[in-house]
Amino acid sequence: MNSPRFSQALFASVLLLVIIPLLVLAGLMIGRFYLNSIEQAKTSLQWQARNNAASLEQLIFQIRKK
Repeated sequence: MNSPRFSQALFASVLLLVIIPLLVLAGLMIGRFYLNSIEQAKTSLQWQARNNAASLEQLIFQIRKK
C-alpha cells in the first residue's frame, strides 16, 4: 500500500482549505453582481417608462390646448 507523498498531501490540503472556499466566494460575488445588474436594469426601465409617460402627457396637454 502506497502512502501519499507529502507534496500530494500538501496540494490536497491547499486545495481544500484555500482554493475551494475562494471559488465558492467568487461564485457568490458573481451571483450578487448579476442580481444587482438585473435590479439596476429594472430601475432604469422604470425611470424610462415614467419619463416617456410624462412626455406623452405633456404632448397630449399641448394638443388639447391648441
